[in-house]
Amino acid sequence: MKKLIILFAFTLVLAAVFCISVSAAGEITDGYYKYKVLDNGTVEITDYTGKEEEIIIPEEFDGKKVTKIGEWAFAGAPAEKIVLPSGTEHI
Repeated sequence: MKKLIILFAFTLVLAAVFCISVSAAGEITDGYYKYKVLDNGTVEITDYTGKEEEIIIPEEFDGKKVTKIGEWAFAGAPAEKIVLPSGTEHI
């Protein structure tokens, strides 16, 4: 039982360290980005909470290629420049 509690505590610490969480709606939070995994296994960015003036969107999240930028995903960002990944198919 003690080992199980230690394992559970370690898992919680890892999740906090990597700032990754999954919402009930299937959105995953990774740093400043929220995204969802699409049916085809690629990623749609749904929200950005950072404050950078130049945003360079990663090519992948958790090994899944970013192909879509969701409607209003960067609406609250003060960015002057957003660099899209090469595999972006839909904005």
